[in-house]
Amino acid sequence: MASTQFTSLSRNVSPKQLKSFETLVVAAGIKPDPFFKALRSDLSKTPDPIRAANNFHRFLSAGFSSALLTDFQQHPVLRQIVLELFAQSQYLADILVRDPELFRWLTAGNALKVAKSKSDFLSEALNAVQLFTRTEKKLDSLKRFHRREILRIGSRDILNESNMVMITKELSDLADVIIECLLRIGQQELAARTGARFKSSLVVIGLGKLGGGELNFSSDVDLLFVYDQDGEFQAPQERIRTYHEYYNRLSEFVVRRLSEVTAEGYLYRVDMRLRPEGSAGPLALSKSASLQYYEMRGELWERQMLIKARPIAGDLEVGKQWLQSLQPFVFPRTFLESPLREISTMKQRIEERVNNNENIKLGGGGIRDIEFVVQALQLLNVGSDERLREPNTLLALDRLTERQRIRPTDGRVLAHAYRFFRTVEHRLQLLHGAQTHSLPDTASEREVLALRLGYATGAGLAREISDHRKRVRSIFNFVFAEKSERGKSVTGVEKKRTKITFLQWAESANVLKRFQETMVPEAGGQDRFLRLLKHAEAPDWGLRNFALLVNSLFIRRTLLQAATNEQLLNLLVLICSRSRQMAQKLALEPLLFETLAGQPEEFFREGFSWTFLGEHDLVRFKEYNEFKILVPFLLGRASIEKTTSRLSALAGEILARRCRQTPGFENLVLVALGKLGGEEITVRSDLDLIPVYRADRISAEDAENAVKSFVSGFSEGKPYSLDFRLRPEGKNSPLATEFIYYKEYFEVRASVWERQLLTKARTVLGDAQIRIDLKNLWSEAAYGKDLPKDWINRILEMRKRVEKERTGRGGPPSDLKTGRGGLMDLEFLLQMLQLRFGRTLEKVRVPNSFFAARLLVKNRILKPEEGKRVQRNLEYFRRLETALRMNSDRPDLVIPKDPVVVQALAAFMGESKPAAFLKKLISMKKENRDLFKATLRRCRKSGQ
Repeated sequence: MASTQFTSLSRNVSPKQLKSFETLVVAAGIKPDPFFKALRSDLSKTPDPIRAANNFHRFLSAGFSSALLTDFQQHPVLRQIVLELFAQSQYLADILVRDPELFRWLTAGNALKVAKSKSDFLSEALNAVQLFTRTEKKLDSLKRFHRREILRIGSRDILNESNMVMITKELSDLADVIIECLLRIGQQELAARTGARFKSSLVVIGLGKLGGGELNFSSDVDLLFVYDQDGEFQAPQERIRTYHEYYNRLSEFVVRRLSEVTAEGYLYRVDMRLRPEGSAGPLALSKSASLQYYEMRGELWERQMLIKARPIAGDLEVGKQWLQSLQPFVFPRTFLESPLREISTMKQRIEERVNNNENIKLGGGGIRDIEFVVQALQLLNVGSDERLREPNTLLALDRLTERQRIRPTDGRVLAHAYRFFRTVEHRLQLLHGAQTHSLPDTASEREVLALRLGYATGAGLAREISDHRKRVRSIFNFVFAEKSERGKSVTGVEKKRTKITFLQWAESANVLKRFQETMVPEAGGQDRFLRLLKHAEAPDWGLRNFALLVNSLFIRRTLLQAATNEQLLNLLVLICSRSRQMAQKLALEPLLFETLAGQPEEFFREGFSWTFLGEHDLVRFKEYNEFKILVPFLLGRASIEKTTSRLSALAGEILARRCRQTPGFENLVLVALGKLGGEEITVRSDLDLIPVYRADRISAEDAENAVKSFVSGFSEGKPYSLDFRLRPEGKNSPLATEFIYYKEYFEVRASVWERQLLTKARTVLGDAQIRIDLKNLWSEAAYGKDLPKDWINRILEMRKRVEKERTGRGGPPSDLKTGRGGLMDLEFLLQMLQLRFGRTLEKVRVPNSFFAARLLVKNRILKPEEGKRVQRNLEYFRRLETALRMNSDRPDLVIPKDPVVVQALAAFMGESKPAAFLKKLISMKKENRDLFKATLRRCRKSGQ
């Protein structure tokens, strides 16, 4: 039978399906033999005949019609187009299978031949959403429009109807328009909900590839949100007072709607981590607030990032003004030290995290090398040549070549390599619509990739890739080696005079010169400063952070006065040597710095200070009082146990203030779990919470609205990140939990790990009777019932799973919390002993880990020597956790590779030598794991 020519290539065609297919071919008046013969011939010309055949069968099964078959018979070019698309891209094939009619739209007119402008996209997108009134329907229509355009652009790319530059421009224009539409829909929805009607000044800034107008088929979109100015207004229908809150709600709508998955799929993955303060910062900031951040705290990587900033949606004039105001920060006329060394180090760290040979983006000689060369040369030269300001990589490369900032041959080599690598990247991503930059693992897959790119063999493609990478890496090395030598500044600060061993002399010498020029006449000399710096035992880190104070215009006069007081200068040097976060806060907050300089006794007084801030600015109230709590900790006047207890009390005060501001919340109880439950939170801790109510006091709807209103109050600056995922049923349930349901859940359905969670549970505030009822409930749920026979294995499985998920593939194995021998080993150890023995010993039922460890020793559950080691290690790891949080914005707890930071951490932990610190840490992690295993054995041996 002729159709076997087709089935021999298609893996998934059953005899029954094939018979049906052949019947329809005949019914369409088409002779099977010639049709299947031509089909087989066309398939053999594609780079992946089997994939093409399978997708062709799926496509015809999904939208089978005689007219379509007739078109394929009468117009072989249509058959060849669809087979080429099906061979090259599973992603596009799935779109056509989902909506077969799109193929006729794609091929009947000029969709494949003509590029669309941004105005074309905007007109069509607005038409698509204007057909509907409900927000959800508008969004579904927008997703269908987006899917159709991705099909068109991807098809133009595969069929060589356009070049790489135009493809990336169309993809970027499409993303701009989608975000613009979402912004308009969000404004309409927010206006309807709040009654607030005014012209929005919010602008969306695209960064990275989107900012450069060079998006690929599976890029994240990196965004910033900026608005004109802060202020207040009245919203008739909802409790919302400030532009800050309004624009943050609008920004949250855009981010959420871009990335949420529905039956129509999703639009884009969104990355907001590049905003000021990273994940801890608000989504939207005013122009002045963001400018202040960059001027006072901006890092080199942020300058580099902002090179590619481009207003893409919203009030573009505000965006233009914002960019103009940032130019002195992004492109200073001079640098204290050439930025090339730091950029080169950053690139080296990136390469350490990837498979250097397979990743064409991040590996050596790949796309990121080209981008870093271009951006580094822009940073060095735009201050004196504004024409070099350009976010697009290829256009910037053209201008650098034209202005003779790079050798012409090097410019051509980099441009050619960039176009080549981006084309390979497109083919990799179009296959499955996945965000990948790595070459296939197997030889057969590489052969197919080579055919898709027009190469006869995989070896030919491999040679081409290798040649490009070698040439690009050679230019990268030339630019960074040569320019960094030229960029070294002569400071006049002599090494021998400092009597300090700096790990990074060049950078430290520049800061010392700046200190000498700015501070010495008023401060009484450099020698005293150097003596204090040496005594703090982290000279590089202390000097680097002290530069934040020196460079701050806000505190300049007060700093000059403070530096004449040796005792106060000693405190400032100690703070800068121990905490970058605290140094940044002093540089940004004149009131805080003036209090430290003029009323230092305030930082040792019990209770909260700056109470006036608590009425209208919870973020600064929290930051100031957190700083106050940390000062005696740094000076050794407060233990880590006392410090975490005070930080927890501060969180409780802020929660209480927010609850009092929230109508209806007086009928709820706020339950704290985790570190907040144990009154042992540290810097940048999340707050694990469960709001609980009784149905006879407040309705479910009112309780849910009260919690949502409570949460929205934390969106303005986010004093804390709130986590409600530990409630019964997790994120699938309402935010507010009804008490009877909560009780029944623990009686019937709660797992062992949820009982384990209750060892850290306490009520923070709320109705007194509900708080008593909850305490009784927890006592029964955690300790009243028999533990399952396999409870130890379940807890062990949970510990292993956390260790694997968070520190396994792709994660740092040395995480001090979740890694082997980390804090979690100690926490699980204590909680297991509480679950095992707490049923008969009520005294050990306490949520605080430090207190629990002492009680377990006192009640002879832990042996004295064993308990001593647990308490010592718990204190050590809690101190180190706090030290890391005070010096890094990373979400994990990993010792950084930067030797300057390692030296600072060693000094923080009382070790003068970093090597001794790291050796001790390894030893203690091993001891933690041994203690954890010993506890497992003891619980198994003692039985139920």
